[in-house]
Parts: sequence; structure tokens; C-alpha cells
Amino acid sequence: MRHVILATAISVLLGCSSSGPGGGGGDSGPPGPHGWMSTSGGSFAATSDGLHFVQRSSPTTQDLFSIVCVGHQLGWAAGGRGTILSTTNGGASWRVLPTPTMASLRAIAFADPWHGVAVGDAGALLTSDDGGSTWAAAASPVSADLNATAMASDASVAWAAGQSGAILRSGDGGRPCARSSSPPTACAASLPATAARCSLHATAA
Repeated sequence: MRHVILATAISVLLGCSSSGPGGGGGDSGPPGPHGWMSTSGGSFAATSDGLHFVQRSSPTTQDLFSIVCVGHQLGWAAGGRGTILSTTNGGASWRVLPTPTMASLRAIAFADPWHGVAVGDAGALLTSDDGGSTWAAAASPVSADLNATAMASDASVAWAAGQSGAILRSGDGGRPCARSSSPPTACAASLPATAARCSLHATAA
């Protein structure tokens, strides 16, 4: 039974690795643990070898569904009731970040130490351009639950996917979206016709 619970916990993890992508201040300081595991109730566990885990304190009791890291020191986790956590010291401590939603957030992605996207239930879309210190709700063209998200390394493009074949694409890092009758041309032709394209609203660097 213990092995079943552990396997279930790992299956909902997006792990942080010392060999993961770097960026900006994310690589400052010594490497932290090679991997992280989140479980129900907001629990964290860290590992250096994939076999032995050490429990780490957490400031939330909400279930955590997704973890992302940039370099060895910067990390974010997303979970139930709009919860987003961040760490700046390789997971030694975490803090709760304010968000404008109570929807469960199922996935989170960061392109670099500043630009991030979080997605979740009922089409929830959040964006940040200050390392997660503040989050803004973006208009969503879908009401389906969104379960996955990704960003280009230069933060120019973001994607989200979820139930009922929902696929979203933004050319400006996840800003407000508008429905499209066909998939974006940058995506594979096999994507379903329910894909949505986000409008382009370029901002000055």
C-alpha cells in the first residue's frame, strides 16, 4: 500500500532537477536537492538520489499538483484553491503568494526567473512578470479545466491544454485569449478544432 501511495504522489509531480534549465539569478548558490515530491495536504519531500526522501516544511495544507524550477534556487508550486508557493533558496523554505483566484491550479510554468503562467479548473489562467510576486488573471476563451501549461524559453509564447480537447496558445506570454475556429498555424495540424489562439499584445521590454 505504501508503494501505491508513493507512486501516486510522484505521478502528479513536475520535479525540480539540478540539471534543469537555468536563467538569470536562478543558478546562484550551490545546487539543491536533485528532486522534489509533493503530496496531498501540501507536503514536500526532497531527494538527492531518488531513493531517500527528506520531509520539508510547507506553509499550506492545500494539495499541490505542479512544481517548476529555474536553476538551483528558484522554484514555484501550484495547487488547490488558487495556491501558489515560491522558494528562493532551493526549497529550504517556501512562502505563499497572493493570487486572484480560488480555482485549483493544476499546472505552472516559468520561462525564466520573472515570467510565469499558471492554469487550472474552469479555464483559470494566471500570468506573472515579476517572479510570481504578483499574479494577474487573464481572460480565458474556455471553461474547461486546464491541466498542463508550458512556456518558450524566451517567454514569447505560452501554451495550455485541458479537458474537452482545449488547447490554448498565446504569442505574448499568456495575456488575454480569444477563440479561434482553427488551431494556430504554429501548432501541429493534428490539433483539434477546439484550439484557441490568444491575441497578440506586445509590450515594451
